[in-house]
Amino acid sequence: MPSADTVWTRLPMELVLKIVEEGLRDHQLARAFSHVCVRLRKMALPILYTSLSPVEDTRTLMGFPEHLKPIVHNLWVESTPPPSTSALVAAKTAWIWSRVPNLALSSVLVEACLDVIDQDLEHADPPFCCKRLTTFGQNLLRHWEGEPNLSPLSTVTHLRLVEDVCMPDLLLMSRMPALEYIAVSLNRSNVVEQMAYVMALLTYHGKAVRMVALVLEPQNDRTFWMSRVRIAINIHHSLYVVPGAHSKDGIRKEWEEYVNGGEDIWQKASGLRQAVLDEDEEEVVRICYTAHFIEKTDKVIEESLIAAVEQAPGRYPKITLERERACRQPSPAQTPSTCFLSLSRTPTIDKHTCRTFPPPSFTPLATMEQQAKAPQDLRNVVNYLRSSKSGMKIRVGILNGKRVDYFKGKAAVKALLLPAYAKLKNVPPVTSEEDGQRVLRSILPFAFYLRVDRGNPASSSSSPKMLQITSQQAFEPPHYYVWFYEGSQWTTYVGGIAMVAVMLAGVMFPLWPPTMRIGVSYLSMGVLGIAGGFIALAIIRLIFYIITVIVASPGIWIFPKLFADVGFFESFVPLWEWDYPKKKGKKRVEKEKGKEKQAVEGAFIEDVADSGSSRPSSRNARVEDVPDEDS
Repeated sequence: MPSADTVWTRLPMELVLKIVEEGLRDHQLARAFSHVCVRLRKMALPILYTSLSPVEDTRTLMGFPEHLKPIVHNLWVESTPPPSTSALVAAKTAWIWSRVPNLALSSVLVEACLDVIDQDLEHADPPFCCKRLTTFGQNLLRHWEGEPNLSPLSTVTHLRLVEDVCMPDLLLMSRMPALEYIAVSLNRSNVVEQMAYVMALLTYHGKAVRMVALVLEPQNDRTFWMSRVRIAINIHHSLYVVPGAHSKDGIRKEWEEYVNGGEDIWQKASGLRQAVLDEDEEEVVRICYTAHFIEKTDKVIEESLIAAVEQAPGRYPKITLERERACRQPSPAQTPSTCFLSLSRTPTIDKHTCRTFPPPSFTPLATMEQQAKAPQDLRNVVNYLRSSKSGMKIRVGILNGKRVDYFKGKAAVKALLLPAYAKLKNVPPVTSEEDGQRVLRSILPFAFYLRVDRGNPASSSSSPKMLQITSQQAFEPPHYYVWFYEGSQWTTYVGGIAMVAVMLAGVMFPLWPPTMRIGVSYLSMGVLGIAGGFIALAIIRLIFYIITVIVASPGIWIFPKLFADVGFFESFVPLWEWDYPKKKGKKRVEKEKGKEKQAVEGAFIEDVADSGSSRPSSRNARVEDVPDEDS
């Protein structure tokens, strides 16, 4: 058994279970364990069952344990019962109106529950306590015959209607005495007419509400939202406009965000109006982009982020959207009854890995503007990394259908530890890998490069791999980063001008003087002769190699470096060489034996040795990475 001061949380789970299993062999200790489990279960129940989202099948609520019903405070029912069983399901689940303050149901289930309660009040258990109601599907009570019993809705103060038909039945809202906050989803077309129609109906029915939030589909246009908010203010002081989700999944995300301590749709609408009145364009962009992020699916989010990176923003400060959504912690005053357990899969994001997202409106010029805001010392670091002095291994991938350069974070850290970087002026000092990571992490918000996830090759194994920009932007050595900065372009401009000049000169060949045309003809013959000589030499050396393989194994190559990636004169040195097989590198041998790789300390420059084969590697020094298993 471990000592009393053992930190249990640091022990492996297998060891903890083994200790518990050994302890259960003792009768007294087993009894103590059972009492502890009972206490822990009682402590966990309020947290586990405070919020149920999403409930996939309504029938699971029919047999819900009686002792757990008072614990439930937030309930999202995903499915709609079939018409043949809706009455039975409604009768068995009518308890939710008297037990759950925050409900999200389909309009079909709401109507079925109201019908059951109207016929038999014993199924309900008044008094009713529903304060917040979210309905989705067809319009609520639009096809109701007769006078419905709206007593379960008499306590509702916040009502959000997400319906297929644009205009809801506002007569229903006028008969809910406690209703003060309404949210209605509208189409983006004819927004002004729909605003006026909603307020006319509310005024006609004499319903005095504090806020009517008109939820429009998110779009990344701050001018649109600022103009619509001002129009709403002119129509009525209680009319608000806010971007929000229209799909069921997006609305559930907003609902769970509120239950988890975030803002509801009315608080967002109030914040948007205040930002417009204060002419705070940055806050307007943040609110609109947050709604856009919640509404879209994961695939659309990735596509929007890719577009955001290609046209990075320059007018607005960086929006820490992921930190606001994923790193929000419950307030200290939050009681266990308001704790939230989301049953949907939400990633856990550490606060140190949360990074900035580009704002939603972009132009190519804005990319240059944002990068221009980088300090000169960081810009010097970026220019160094993009130059050949860094010796970084540049990889080629495909991002959004385009070929791009990307690199591994480990290679960039090593490049900052080279002597070439220490000779630079006006750059941050780097003496260790931690300093290098800190410098590279500070460059990330200026969109010179962004983190990507590397996928499979586009077609064959030798083709570039597909890249996708990840939603969590942080710099870590094992990750990959795509370049959005080409460095100095003067060589490209000079090469382009030279190419255009050569093409114009070729087109104007008939106008050349006779002496120049004769010289070009002799020059072309010489080039063809040199090319023919190389071809003949390659054939002769191949024939000679085949003969020597048979006569004097392992064979002799004439001009072994003829086709190697070396200089012109180095291609003819040495004159001949035995074709010895290549020796496997130490790292490859260790990898085949399954041994663990040792971490590379600092940066190293690996000179490629002369192997003596017909295809030797380049002699240029390069900062190499530890070979990737997936590369």
